[in-house]
Amino acid sequence: MPKELQFDRSQKYSDLFRAIHVNSTYLLILMVGSYKSAEVQFFESFTRNTGLELMEYDMNDLIFGDEEKTKSRINSFFKSLPKSSNAIILRNADRLNGAFTGNSISKMRYATPQEKYFLSCLDRSETILFLDFSNRANIIPAFRRYAHLIVDFTASAGLVRRFIGRYLNFSILGGRFDTKTKIMTR
Repeated sequence: MPKELQFDRSQKYSDLFRAIHVNSTYLLILMVGSYKSAEVQFFESFTRNTGLELMEYDMNDLIFGDEEKTKSRINSFFKSLPKSSNAIILRNADRLNGAFTGNSISKMRYATPQEKYFLSCLDRSETILFLDFSNRANIIPAFRRYAHLIVDFTASAGLVRRFIGRYLNFSILGGRFDTKTKIMTR
């Protein structure tokens, strides 16, 4: 299981970035939450401490309803990645999951064919990849197994705000009733 890290502005991440040594050819870091100012600070610290450039892509350009088209796009994406010292940010990673259409009482989400293919291509690549999820519920167990680190960018809030957030975003029988209501952050 990956390390989980709640982002805190006062923390110094230089030791963390130097300490990430893995035995695989890739490095997968999952980012969760919508606290964008903390995310910007995290990436500034990352580039300062590692000397790597960040390249941003959108997952909406890779994932389609047609499975074969998606596979060809994912193939071309991984083939086009530079072998130089770059790190890749894939925005809108929630797009990989598709829609949950289970008609049973199960709340378990299983990997879609697109997710499985993406992870198999990632396993053969040599890159540092950040997947940006807006909702923690969209991180399936397969991503947790492949990930080396999960960074949580949710704004720390008081007890009342956390209760309201959980009340507004709940699920029944696997179906989510996400609201568009934004909870105020500092």
